[in-house]
Amino acid sequence: MTRTMEVRMKNVFIMIITLLVLGLVTPAFARGENPMLVSTTQSQPGYFGIYLDDITEDDIDELEYPNNYGIVIRGVVADSPAEVYGLEAEDIMMSLEGQRIADKAAFMQMTTNYLAGDEVDIEVFRDGGIQTISMMLGAPMQISSDMDDAENQAPKRAYVGFGGGGWIPAYYMQDFDDINALIGQMGFDPLPENGILLQGGAGKGNVGKGIFIGGIGMGYNYKRTKADPDPAFAGYNTTMRYSLSFGGVTIDKRIPLAKNFVGSLGLMLGAADHSISITHSNGNYNWGDINGTVVQTANSSVRLSRSFLAVQPKAELLYRVLPWLAVRAEVGYSYGYAPEDGWKLIDGSGNDFDIAASPNTPLQGLHFSIGPWFGF
Repeated sequence: MTRTMEVRMKNVFIMIITLLVLGLVTPAFARGENPMLVSTTQSQPGYFGIYLDDITEDDIDELEYPNNYGIVIRGVVADSPAEVYGLEAEDIMMSLEGQRIADKAAFMQMTTNYLAGDEVDIEVFRDGGIQTISMMLGAPMQISSDMDDAENQAPKRAYVGFGGGGWIPAYYMQDFDDINALIGQMGFDPLPENGILLQGGAGKGNVGKGIFIGGIGMGYNYKRTKADPDPAFAGYNTTMRYSLSFGGVTIDKRIPLAKNFVGSLGLMLGAADHSISITHSNGNYNWGDINGTVVQTANSSVRLSRSFLAVQPKAELLYRVLPWLAVRAEVGYSYGYAPEDGWKLIDGSGNDFDIAASPNTPLQGLHFSIGPWFGF
């Protein structure tokens, strides 16, 4: 090959390389772009950098969110567009580019329309108000395969429920010796030594941060009637009714244990009462002869009472069976403080009298409860 041929081939090669370079660069200038900024990221999906989840009833209660749509941000990836533009954990994303976000699935579908470099407006609910955040989407970061779908790796918030109410049966055990000694004097069988079954109702609601406030009332009744054995009171019956009552305000802290399964530690503050009603009556009353059939007879009705301020620490387990039904189990200890010594007698007019030599009967004991709970 002659030198002239070598020079010609070299020139052709240089020309080909030059044309290739011009072919690549010219379109970029034609579009008005800086060729140094052309990047393949323009064809990559837009990246937010958030951990998200569907909004729950618990979120609505705790964040005081007034709507039933949107998605909640559980966390923000460090150095992501979301962090740069100010999105925060516990923000509720309501809309993207003016389009309402119904739920997580809808949001994931909406994001398929956006690429890295796109600018979007996001309507966010935060601290009781609505604000709009404008941000530029980035390209997916070079992270491990475990984090490729960061939005789907959001840590799930365990659901502690919204509250409810229901029937409360409770097996209660305490020392009834003083009460049994009194009713035994009247010839009645004693209260069960192993315990009694209280029944009542309770309700509570979620006020935020897993705290539930509500109320409870429970009671027990034991009623017996017998004929007066004294011949001087032939036709008279004696009726005795013992009652035990609890009632007060409850505060509980629920702790999520597993899906549909929560624990709770709580306290009741209120009042309680031992009460014994005694009626002696022949059942014969006449409006026209009240003196003869009431005042000047052996007919009488009084109530003996010992009252307490009560505190009841308790622990509860709740299992959600259906969205509106759960099963609860509870154990607690009741303790009553009596401001005054002894028992009181209350007559039919509401007057009360101290009963001499009456005992300081306690109110304290362990209780167990299992039953349905309507709500969660």
